[in-house]
Amino acid sequence: ATFKTMTHSIPDNRDLSCYHVTKHSWRGKYKRIFSIGTHGISTYEPSTLGLTNSWPWDQVVSLTLSKSSNPPDKSQQSIPNSSPVAEFTLTFRTKSKKNDSMRFSSEYRSEIITDALRFQASFYHQQPLGQPKLIQSSKIHWSSQRVSILLRIQSYCIDQIDAATNRCLCSYDYKDIEQLIPLVGEGDAAVRGFLIQDKQYSRLHAFVTPVASTLFQSIIDLAQTNIGVQIRLSKKPYTLNDYSQLRFGPNYSSDEHLTSFAEFLVYKHSSRHVDHVRRILCITETCLIERDPATYHICTLKPLTEIFGLVRHKDSLQEFTIEYIKNDPSKAKCRYTSTERDILLATLLDSVRSSGNNDCCVKTNRTDRGKRIAPFGHLVDDEVEIQHLKFLITPPSGKLSTPQDTNHPSTAQAGISFSEILKRFNANVPYSGLINAVTSEGLFAENKEKLIHSALNTLLDSDTTNNVADLDLLEDQFLAFRRLLASKAGFQAFTQLPKFRERIGTKIVRSLKLNDDQITYSALEVLNTLLQPMHLDYDLRQEQQNKSSILSSKKFLEGLLDIFLKHVKQNTGSLIISSFLDFLTYTLCPPFSETTDGQHFDVLLELVSSNGRIFFKLFQHSSFTIVKGAGSIMKAIIEEGSPDIAAHMQDLALSEGALPVHLLRALFTSSGDTRLLPLKYLSQQLLGLWSTGHPTTYGLLKRIFPLGLIAYLDSNEEPDKDFGEILDFTFYTFYFNRLVSGLVFYSESE
Repeated sequence: ATFKTMTHSIPDNRDLSCYHVTKHSWRGKYKRIFSIGTHGISTYEPSTLGLTNSWPWDQVVSLTLSKSSNPPDKSQQSIPNSSPVAEFTLTFRTKSKKNDSMRFSSEYRSEIITDALRFQASFYHQQPLGQPKLIQSSKIHWSSQRVSILLRIQSYCIDQIDAATNRCLCSYDYKDIEQLIPLVGEGDAAVRGFLIQDKQYSRLHAFVTPVASTLFQSIIDLAQTNIGVQIRLSKKPYTLNDYSQLRFGPNYSSDEHLTSFAEFLVYKHSSRHVDHVRRILCITETCLIERDPATYHICTLKPLTEIFGLVRHKDSLQEFTIEYIKNDPSKAKCRYTSTERDILLATLLDSVRSSGNNDCCVKTNRTDRGKRIAPFGHLVDDEVEIQHLKFLITPPSGKLSTPQDTNHPSTAQAGISFSEILKRFNANVPYSGLINAVTSEGLFAENKEKLIHSALNTLLDSDTTNNVADLDLLEDQFLAFRRLLASKAGFQAFTQLPKFRERIGTKIVRSLKLNDDQITYSALEVLNTLLQPMHLDYDLRQEQQNKSSILSSKKFLEGLLDIFLKHVKQNTGSLIISSFLDFLTYTLCPPFSETTDGQHFDVLLELVSSNGRIFFKLFQHSSFTIVKGAGSIMKAIIEEGSPDIAAHMQDLALSEGALPVHLLRALFTSSGDTRLLPLKYLSQQLLGLWSTGHPTTYGLLKRIFPLGLIAYLDSNEEPDKDFGEILDFTFYTFYFNRLVSGLVFYSESE
């Protein structure tokens, strides 16, 4: 009776977070999607996305740990999907005004209860809900100042409240706290406050309060009783000096992680600040750091592996948002603006992927957590992935979305639009490709290769680029293509699936003609996925076939090159330039060029070299990523091209001023600066290529380098042991002046 009376949907409810759970009842165990929404809790049937149950918040009594389920010791492990499955109980009010309950189990129990308890004030309460404990405290700010705040001890988190405005600045969820550390004075054993150590990367947050000792057990008990997680109390206290040294955790506090190779001035828009604030966004080898422009102090630090996605807002030329794995609601409105947005995003994306995070991508819309059936940073279940793959082929019959979509062949009978299906697929499947894309062993195992092929055909059946283009739908389609083609079955489908090559080629060409930067970038990402396999155990023969098919049309290559050259001339479209440089890298640069057909290689090399003068503009680009990519392509052109092409590039290196720039970089970049070492080595290689067998370049270098130095370098004599370091500031100044003099002489002689 309860089941029947609760199957109506909650008015105006929007799913905020969803989880794959198991429902336990007297009839057995059933898989359900458990949703925490804006106005209540809902459960859905995974195979149809149809609503099975719903409870408005004023009918929810509690979410508690099941008595039959012992709290796991490590319910929040960092390894995806490795948490123990734990049970919890949902208690609610029936129409007969009695309490009833349902029992569920999930490996994400602590996340589910935490998300639900955010709405605890809206629960049904037989007695008025008591007010959470408020503690007068001070937060040690990034500027080392002490800011007066209030700490609100909730049943699921610690809220940091602005003492002046009574506004919640942020929340520290118990599920994300590794341990509490007593804070003591220098040479004084008395507890002055405490530190919260974050689970993600051991980040420390410092609070000063005289009642810290009385808070420890209270917080530990609340976390254990309500959420089912164990927060440790450190036996070793920290001083303020310890905090300042280990503030960013033991793994990210050294200079190696804090020294940036690229910096951008941005404005940060955050719910913490009434107005936007200026920040320097710094990219290091492992981290993304915000610094204060006035003092250069570090405000925040995030490992690059924590970045989930980059949002390039389409309604603003400067606005972008960085999505992180930790889905902190208090930071949901944090975004940035920058006059160099695309340059910043291209550099950041390359750095994120270089750190080993291949699931990050650039898109125009934020990821809807309510469409994802697992927390960010955790892989969804295999059955969830397969189900969303099936949804692309046959839309579910549920009623999650009311708008109808005529772009899907089966949508007339479906209750969910094709656009909604695409967004759900992209939210649940990693950008690097399907997690389980190979058919598993077993009599009733699903043929995943066949499902992937069917999904690819369905995406092409819904193509509307020949009519009025829905840019959002088109971008979602390319994002889905990228995920499908990254699998082995998808990579092979390009040449093995009948008519697939022609159909996707037509779609890409039509999309490029729309002249939309995000669509062009998304299409190039799909092309690059077809050129270079993103999966393990790849077949070189298949890679050769894919490259031959893509490079067979000279007209298509000329069209791509025209788009690239247009953006280089206008100094726009950094993401497009970076993606096209990847395209050229996969086709012209070793070791990728080993699978490129010789005839196609020569045609593409000639097309690129014929536009060499414009190509040299990339060496003055603001993005380290683009300069690095341009250098690799230039190296391939000179090494693999004909003598005439090599000589032409050597002439351009002088006339475009690229040689002296790289000479400066090769000579004066410190070998101890690991940030710029790749560029230094690249400059050294390019200098060798540009000068070999080129008399004019030799003449220029002779006028730059002192004859005594040249004679010294040619000498076989051993230097004095006491000679010491000769490359001091005076030598650098002298060397620079000779370089400038040589360039002036060369310019006048020309």
